[in-house]
Amino acid sequence: MTTEARRAPFSERLGRALMAFSGRAAAEPAAPAPPETKGFATAAFDVLPMGTTSGGTTRFPPRPSDEAMLRWYGENPWAHARFLVLCTAVADLDFRVGTLDARTGAFAALPRDYPFWPLVEDPNPFLDGWDFRFLSVLYLRTLGEVYWRIVRNGLGRPAALLLYPRTWVVPRRERGSERIVRYDITAAGLGRADAIDPKDIVWVRTPDPLAPYLRGLGDLLSAATEVETFEYASEGDRRLMLNEARPPFALEVPGTPTDEQRRAMRDELMRTIGGFWNTGSFPVLWGGAKIAPLKMDKKEMDWVESQKFLRDTIVAPLHKVMVGITDDVNRAQAEAAEYIFGRWQVRPQANRMARAYTRVARMFDRRAVVQAENPVPADRQLQSREALDAGFTRIAVVDEARARLGMPPLPDGAGQVRQVPVTILEIPLGEGEGQVGPGPAATARGADWPP
Repeated sequence: MTTEARRAPFSERLGRALMAFSGRAAAEPAAPAPPETKGFATAAFDVLPMGTTSGGTTRFPPRPSDEAMLRWYGENPWAHARFLVLCTAVADLDFRVGTLDARTGAFAALPRDYPFWPLVEDPNPFLDGWDFRFLSVLYLRTLGEVYWRIVRNGLGRPAALLLYPRTWVVPRRERGSERIVRYDITAAGLGRADAIDPKDIVWVRTPDPLAPYLRGLGDLLSAATEVETFEYASEGDRRLMLNEARPPFALEVPGTPTDEQRRAMRDELMRTIGGFWNTGSFPVLWGGAKIAPLKMDKKEMDWVESQKFLRDTIVAPLHKVMVGITDDVNRAQAEAAEYIFGRWQVRPQANRMARAYTRVARMFDRRAVVQAENPVPADRQLQSREALDAGFTRIAVVDEARARLGMPPLPDGAGQVRQVPVTILEIPLGEGEGQVGPGPAATARGADWPP
């Protein structure tokens, strides 16, 4: 590689590597690329303070750090509720490990003593399977990516799974090809950096449109402004209650009253309007005295509604009932919210966890596949009805209907039978079927039967 190629911006080098990988020649750039922006994978834009402009285009403020977004999850009540509900729902699902028949696509569950099962139930000594899935979904949805590290035993088989947020992981790339040659794991408290082979890392991410091959993009970034505004408003409330409370107005009087006169006027005013027992009372002023407002109250500022707006924006992917807000919500709306939550929030994340598990399971068996329990309530009811209908109409044997419900076959071949309701009768063709006019029974009674 020439010296000029090494000095090219990172985004340009990545583009050339991808073109070479796809078998096409990289086109020469029409103009020299702008200098690469520090901290970003593309040099197509720069970062200026909020409100400034360059070339007539308003620039965005710098992104909040990953540490700041994780603190928001722990400190902002609505951001915490938004991700807590989703992560808990995915972590609480049951996962199945099995194989798929290449011809029929039927799923055959593997026994619980299969060597991959411990990685699902107890991936490492510090986190059980529930905690592991919870944190995986949390990092994936807040930061956009999560790293699973595979720890192997002496035979080269996976023996444990470790979980790392992206703040701990630094991918090291080869110059020119941009291929990842190792991952450096660094974290406070480790005291050293571990160099990990790429084949021992499972990278799960939601690709960032600005750099889809380099990093992920989380959900919390889009609500950063609302979360910060909500935090500032809450902190303002706290400080107001602690040490910044002040009266809403001042009493202006002509001249310069003495200390005794000021105390008398203050006491008289408080006696007239102070205390809950004086609600609705108003003072009567004379001699040029007047009331000068010192600040707008929260009603005038529409403070409560603005707080509700920020809350609804932060929890936007979820229905209000999912985070415990039940005002103006009936049962039909709650059931619809549960369906939408399971269909569009839980199931995609559960499938992503299942695909990541499958990548590890196929290190034991290339046919292995991991499936997640279906979290959509309406789908479970439909599957149950279809399985029963298939069994009762002789479309499927009992074991096939049980497989549709995620149940194992009956022992000793007891499920290799078909079930037919006693109310269904079999009539061969030619006996009452396909005839035109009165049948044999009607002819025996007379052509005019029934009367």
